[in-house]
Amino acid sequence: MSIERIRVLRVIARLNVGGPALHTAVLCKLDPVRFQTTIAYGSLGPDEADMSDLLRGTTAEVVIIPELGRALNPFRDVVAFAKLLLLIFRVRPHIIHTHTAKAGSLGRAAGAVFRLLNWRHRCCLVHTFHGHVFEGYFSPAKSRVAVLVERRFAALSDCILTLSERLRLDLVERFHIAPSTKVRVVPLGLDLEPFLDSSGRSMVRRQLEIAPDACVVTCVSRLVAVKNHSLLMRAAALIAQAQARPIVILIVGGGDLLGDLKREAENLGIAASIRFLGWRRDLPAVYAASDVVVLTSLNEGTPVSLIEAMAAGLPVVATAVGGVPDVVENGLTGTLVPSGSVEALADAINALVADRDLRCSLGRAGRERAFQRYTREELITQVAGLYEELLLTGRRTTHALAG
Repeated sequence: MSIERIRVLRVIARLNVGGPALHTAVLCKLDPVRFQTTIAYGSLGPDEADMSDLLRGTTAEVVIIPELGRALNPFRDVVAFAKLLLLIFRVRPHIIHTHTAKAGSLGRAAGAVFRLLNWRHRCCLVHTFHGHVFEGYFSPAKSRVAVLVERRFAALSDCILTLSERLRLDLVERFHIAPSTKVRVVPLGLDLEPFLDSSGRSMVRRQLEIAPDACVVTCVSRLVAVKNHSLLMRAAALIAQAQARPIVILIVGGGDLLGDLKREAENLGIAASIRFLGWRRDLPAVYAASDVVVLTSLNEGTPVSLIEAMAAGLPVVATAVGGVPDVVENGLTGTLVPSGSVEALADAINALVADRDLRCSLGRAGRERAFQRYTREELITQVAGLYEELLLTGRRTTHALAG
């Protein structure tokens, strides 16, 4: 059996600012001579910024299913499932590749129904874990339910992808989501070239009224509980006491906790040194204006902001959680600190603020690592090869059974 083009249906809950949207948009740029891509995604939440413009210039067919949004709603989820099933029957994909938890559940369920009713048509189910929600997001009871649900869907999947080795080990050894033979690591792939440009440094600093001698510490992430911005706030209060040099904290992102964080900054007496910038599309310029980038998450998949910062030549400080240690090599490209330790975070930031040579050394090593491991070209090559391998293996199995 020959396939003129491999038909790929890509499903994601929504294209909001963040790693999953960036990753998915890159994969919509698979070679159109070899692949015919359709992408289905849902509506944004009220505090989320849109990144659907990343699909401009691709040949992918775009299908919007509003009910695919992140929030769980029984009626809307049933509607989303029905629309996905109809789409699958129309496209007749060879690969259904899902991203994020809800889209992964509905997409793989619809794909399983399609395969049951069209058993002669080879259709592989692939799911990418960009992180997991098994800790730090829900109560222990809900987390256990999430684990059980993912085990069921993993059994339906032909292949499960993770963005880091640590996340693969979590899925295989800690939570027993799937056997090791089914789980592969394919690192995140991004367009990193824009972060080589540092020309925006002076402009952004003037816009934000940052003194030329100030050290700028930047955090880029959603303002939600799992990102633990409160840790950064409390560390900033300690840093302000220890540093004679002026420090400015830039917090880039939006979310439910904006009001709470502003009040916390006021209560800690550091409001004058904090800038809440909301979502920004000029991140290369924001990084250019920065000296250190920080991430304080309680749980993390593969942190896009740290990869971008490293590509920009910046040293990073982050909590050693989830897939962060797979991105940041402690002492070489940045500094890792225990989750929840205010003193350790403050000490790590202070050390970088005080030592320009150390900042430059870590930044150079980080840039080299980012461009070695996290380019979009490498991602596209690996995923394209995986799709062809899965279909080839399936055809061999089908022929053997027929014989």
